[in-house]
Amino acid sequence: MPTVEEVRQALADLSCDTRGCKRVLKKRLRDAKKKQIAQNDEGTQVEQESAEQKSVEQTADEQPMDKQTLIAQEPSKDVHFNTKTQPFDYYLFFDVEATCEENGGFDFPNEIIEFPVVLVSGETFEIVRLLPFL
Repeated sequence: MPTVEEVRQALADLSCDTRGCKRVLKKRLRDAKKKQIAQNDEGTQVEQESAEQKSVEQTADEQPMDKQTLIAQEPSKDVHFNTKTQPFDYYLFFDVEATCEENGGFDFPNEIIEFPVVLVSGETFEIVRLLPFL
């Protein structure tokens, strides 16, 4: 977890305002990075379009090529997303249900009567398995 000073330094490097509490600074940094990525993507897209145009112009001057050759020469349009990977392969969620008595307080001897567990994939966040314990 970055410190306030690290966040402020990162904001200063991006020429952004460095005033505010940690929550505000982190949001400002996140927004500035998104804006920078969007600007870089636009610049890359313009460069790709001009490269494609030059390729078409050069191809028109040369001998005609078959469709497969043209497809192979097209620049790839890989899209890069700024996503975080999940730290765990699976997550376990559980719900403890126990006996209780109204106004029983902390001295009441509770007994766990059900302990259902759900196994969830860390990659897709879909339920993998329901594990009914007890």
